[in-house]
Amino acid sequence: MIVLINPRYQPSFQPPLGLAYLAAYLKKQGHHDVQIIDTTFERLEDRLSMVTTPEMFGIYIMTPYYAGAHKTVEFLRKRFPGVPIIAGGPHPTVAPEDTLTRLQIPICVRGEGEYTILELVNAIKNGSDLSNVQGVSYIDPVRKQIVHTHAREPIPNLDDLPFPSRELLPMDSYLRGGTESAFSYRNIRATTMITSRGCPFSCSYCQPTLNQIFGKKVRSRSVDNVIEEIAQLIHNFSIKGIFILDDTFTFNKNFVIQFCEEVLRRNFNLQFAINSRVNTIDEEMLTILKKAGVVTIMYGIESGNQTVLDNIKKKITIEQIRKAIISTKNKGINVYGYFMIGSPEESLSSLKDTFSLVRKLPFDEVQFSMATPYVGTYLYDEACSLNLIDDLSAMERGGYFSSIVMRSRYLSTEEIKKYHRYFNLFSRYKSIKNLILKHPFSIPSFLSNKLFPNWFSR
Repeated sequence: MIVLINPRYQPSFQPPLGLAYLAAYLKKQGHHDVQIIDTTFERLEDRLSMVTTPEMFGIYIMTPYYAGAHKTVEFLRKRFPGVPIIAGGPHPTVAPEDTLTRLQIPICVRGEGEYTILELVNAIKNGSDLSNVQGVSYIDPVRKQIVHTHAREPIPNLDDLPFPSRELLPMDSYLRGGTESAFSYRNIRATTMITSRGCPFSCSYCQPTLNQIFGKKVRSRSVDNVIEEIAQLIHNFSIKGIFILDDTFTFNKNFVIQFCEEVLRRNFNLQFAINSRVNTIDEEMLTILKKAGVVTIMYGIESGNQTVLDNIKKKITIEQIRKAIISTKNKGINVYGYFMIGSPEESLSSLKDTFSLVRKLPFDEVQFSMATPYVGTYLYDEACSLNLIDDLSAMERGGYFSSIVMRSRYLSTEEIKKYHRYFNLFSRYKSIKNLILKHPFSIPSFLSNKLFPNWFSR
């Protein structure tokens, strides 16, 4: 039995599609005895009590969930001594040495995992030399040295991958995600999917880490392949909404138009939420997105100050922000803005510009995170060169979700915390206003999910 674990010990309505893809690919290649343990809604101890003869464990690790991963690894080592543990995900990709030494995990998968995990599983079962498996880092048991094998090329055709094995996840819990802001609290059965991998942009807080994971080229699935997965989701889970998680769904205009035309032709009658950038959208796309059922567009904006935008290599302008937000709202599509405060050029003046922009433009929802210099990013290099990092370990205590790692050139960490709290109050005000005025009948479901997120999973 191969057991894949998502050590996310906090509520979220986004299922771990990465592990579900790994499970589906392993099953397709003949490894049928695969399980996924998702600590978002499941107790690790309860699920492991049903595991009798595990052959190996695979753990997905994001830096903000490092503490949960550490807890999980310690538990596995005590309960199943000697069983191989494999780590994969963003943190092992950019910091394999750290993962191998601090977590004392013997093997890491770097980058996309489907092809690598299959070769790795077969090598471990057959006792083969791991040096022949591309895309792994491991501790050589004889020399006690860390070995990095050659990086694996990104999967060229994503249509070759089977659809994620969602049947191995507690989908009933995740399907309550329609009460979240992506669907403006409509209280529908909603889930997530991915239609592409990679990002062509060079924002300093993501790159070049994203390129390490997915390669420099954006790879899109075919429209037919995506539509087939949607049909399966409708049939298997009776879904009414899909949040497409691609970093920039609107990057390829031809794909967007073909996708929308096929959704309309099939008469799916679904609601969609997508991620976008203000410089990849136009009136033609907005029109057909609205017709196809897109109810929310989430824009990565980050700041209302041009100097800050230029510093983080966002490559957008204030005028592009204004035009995209107003055009989207005029089409009757909900507008969600992602903002980030505390980057190196942040100042009191730039924060005032951001708040002024947020108040003037017709956002339905806004979210403010804190600039976090994850290891391997351009932002990390800049923060180190300017000596701005105050608490690097804070990345592992929630990162931009809840912890502050660095100061700016003009603001201390305490000042950034203060303004973040202030901005968050405004964000909550916008959310409550949106919920009460537009979807008052969803309030009971929304409150139950917030107050008792795991209740339906026990």
